[in-house]
Amino acid sequence: AGSAAGDYPSQPLLFNLRVEDDYVLGEQLGSGTFGEVVKAKCRVSGEEVAVKTVAKAFADRAALAQLADEIRIMHRLRHPNVRALIGYYEDESHLHIVSDLCKGGELFDRIAGRGHLTERECARLVRQILSALVMCHDAGVVHRDIKPENLLFRTPRSASAAGASASAPASSLRDIVLVDFGLAHLASPSSSSSSFSALSSSDTCAQQTQRMHGRTGSPYYMAPECVRGEQYGSAVDVWAVGAVTFQCLTGYPPFLGDDPDEIFQSILQARVRYDWPEFEECGDLAVPFLQSLLTQIGRAHV
Repeated sequence: AGSAAGDYPSQPLLFNLRVEDDYVLGEQLGSGTFGEVVKAKCRVSGEEVAVKTVAKAFADRAALAQLADEIRIMHRLRHPNVRALIGYYEDESHLHIVSDLCKGGELFDRIAGRGHLTERECARLVRQILSALVMCHDAGVVHRDIKPENLLFRTPRSASAAGASASAPASSLRDIVLVDFGLAHLASPSSSSSSFSALSSSDTCAQQTQRMHGRTGSPYYMAPECVRGEQYGSAVDVWAVGAVTFQCLTGYPPFLGDDPDEIFQSILQARVRYDWPEFEECGDLAVPFLQSLLTQIGRAHV
């Protein structure tokens, strides 16, 4: 009823049975308005997974429709740096989503615990995130809520060991995982190439602007077109990667404020500082890379 991390089935499996028949449910990992996420173990293989359970009685039609969209989106995505959908169960009262388990915690906690990451570590993690985004956008999926809390490590600390190389072995290039597609949008798949340079091109974005407008996501990482309530495309994810990269290098988001309105004003006025002392530890390409992503006009291809 499951698969090892990275060895994804051709399609997730739907079981009209009790999830407890196949999995031993364990400790709670998190909770929300309509349900919870718990750690579980497959009764047959012993594989540890995460199970998100939603009680239908407490979820309105809009919430259930959003959850169905999340399942449909995760079904399309197969990439070592994207949380894999293993299967889902539905009974009369609950819906259960089974996905691979990430044991290393959030990127946010890793940054907070260390103050900031080294440029070498950051480069390796960003490479993985961009690789995941290429696949998502080529599949017509715009995440719309990329932030350090939605980037998890598969294993404790292994992806941020001091001195790790940007050309690390393939196993260490699978450790950061993009999760939580609850706000993601499914548009028409891009017909462009799979290179990341296509992600923010005008043609690709034009295909993905349909029905996407308004403020969606988390304020610190929201692109200016989102803040203004304009139509937007996959380039909002590119902006968010820039904001996450900035936070990895300095320990702080690029746009600050005491409340969402102040943060939005900072974003719209492009009030970003590149004179943080942490940048003195970086090479000559770090700031230009960030500037190419955190720009409102002509967001650069990467």
